[in-house]
Amino acid sequence: MLASTYLPRVCAFLHNSRMWPNLLSLMVRAWANVLSSLGTTTLSIALFCLAVPVVTFVVTLLVIWKNNGQAGFVESARKTIIPTIIGLAVPITMIFCVFCWRIVTTVYDDHRQFVENNRELRQRLSECKKSGLNLLIGNMATGRDVRSKTGFVMIFASISNLGPPSIVDQWKLEVTYSSGQRKTYQPVILVSGIVPILDTKGASVTYNPNDLLYRKTASSPIATGAKVSGYLLFDLRPITQEEADIPGTIYHLSAVDVYGNPISAQVIWTANFQQDAVPYMPGAEEPKVKRR
Repeated sequence: MLASTYLPRVCAFLHNSRMWPNLLSLMVRAWANVLSSLGTTTLSIALFCLAVPVVTFVVTLLVIWKNNGQAGFVESARKTIIPTIIGLAVPITMIFCVFCWRIVTTVYDDHRQFVENNRELRQRLSECKKSGLNLLIGNMATGRDVRSKTGFVMIFASISNLGPPSIVDQWKLEVTYSSGQRKTYQPVILVSGIVPILDTKGASVTYNPNDLLYRKTASSPIATGAKVSGYLLFDLRPITQEEADIPGTIYHLSAVDVYGNPISAQVIWTANFQQDAVPYMPGAEEPKVKRR
């Protein structure tokens, strides 16, 4: 039954030419382990276990030939050939047994090393997946859409990275209004050629669309030790600007890195955000200001 179970596997293994280099490598390493276990070398084994009995047999026959002639030579050869064969077979058998044992232990050692390497790789991968990103909201500004008369908010933020390089996407803003109402918004996606303009007290401010955070963080990974600054625009309809400006309104900005780890930052709206004539985040391109 064992033969019917394992013989086809052995034949398939031997028939697979791609396995021969692996088998040869295994046998070479197993033989090196045999030499290490015996505290000897291949030359020593060949010399004392194989060459010495053969040379002894040949020299003995030559001496008998010289002293007793052909008749004595043939008779002595018959008597000494079996002990010589036994003298060769015994050490070869023992070495073969040690060799087979070392093959098994080499396979086992390789398996243990593979398991250990796999564990280390999983640990490194787990460490790589840990997010080193830090999201910071530096400033905010609200405005009113000219056509819909509803409010919008611009959030100026930065992301610093102390972990592995990563992209950031899936931006969203969760707003909890003073009434207790909670809404979630996606950033406004501006097509090419559209330039965001914010009307503040006493100035019209034009921002570079290339500083939109979702453009900066979704296409190029943020390098380790780097920081990316920019802004995001959210349409709050049907909420008005006056409702968005009420102190105590909570703005929770979040995103996801390449490994699925969430990052977020939160601010509570105060009147101080609207005191800046030109809302801006250091690290982004300075906006163009047109004073009125």
